[in-house]
Amino acid sequence: MSFIGSGFGFGGLRRLLLFLLVIATIFALAGAIW
Repeated sequence: MSFIGSGFGFGGLRRLLLFLLVIATIFALAGAIW
């Protein structure tokens, strides 16, 4: 929680969106494999 509070802003939001994008890509690849 602390890193979210300190890094919240455009940089933190961009990092969060990038993280969600990576997770979505991994799930998409896993779904394609399965």
